[in-house]
Amino acid sequence: MVVYENIETFLDQYPRKIVTFCVANNGVSKMTLNLIKSCIKVNEPIVVFSIDKKITKYLSNYCDVVNYYTGKKSSSAYQYESDDFKEVAWYRYFIINKILERKKLIIYIDVDIVINKPFSKYISKELKSCECVIQTNGRNCCTGFFAIRSTENTRGYFSESNMQKKNYLSYLDQDFFNEQIYNRKRFDIKLLERSLFPNGRFYYENATNVSDKCILIHFNCIVGYHLKINKMKYYNKWNI
Repeated sequence: MVVYENIETFLDQYPRKIVTFCVANNGVSKMTLNLIKSCIKVNEPIVVFSIDKKITKYLSNYCDVVNYYTGKKSSSAYQYESDDFKEVAWYRYFIINKILERKKLIIYIDVDIVINKPFSKYISKELKSCECVIQTNGRNCCTGFFAIRSTENTRGYFSESNMQKKNYLSYLDQDFFNEQIYNRKRFDIKLLERSLFPNGRFYYENATNVSDKCILIHFNCIVGYHLKINKMKYYNKWNI
């Protein structure tokens, strides 16, 4: 496995056209490892952008890791909707911007997701007819899992200068995505089939019917790191 010292080195050296990645700190290390092991089971390479040194060391034997230190020193799990949570949630988009500039396809995955089946071929096929595919909560977009193709329209959108113009830090990232991108039709977006890419509430209510066919499970709709882990264990989706 490779540890890249920074994102520029990663982009210069990473050989794949599809970059599947998550962003994590040491506060969610075990949950991130659970995601990685689920990807390994189905032969889907994943890259972790680490925001502290501890998680780089913890995960470097399991997958490629990119050091993405931005000054945040907390190694705890960030409280949902806190200022720190909001700031860290936005890192993914600045990472996406740099990857899209290199004309690669991105697939982003939240660390509270478990992979059941291979997904990259399915996603690549879906993206032939649109610019972005994304998980849905039944109403609009869920930003826990999405993919974006590099086009003239998508490249540069998530640059920090463009995002500052839109006052992005006043939003939670999912609210921004829905209001500024989905509702305004800024990208050509397709919502992924919910039974194949279920969010937490849908999965908990329909597990008997969708467990065998779903590609992933997003264990959201629960607040609390250990509560999410317990939920994964309950559904036998804990790989550690």
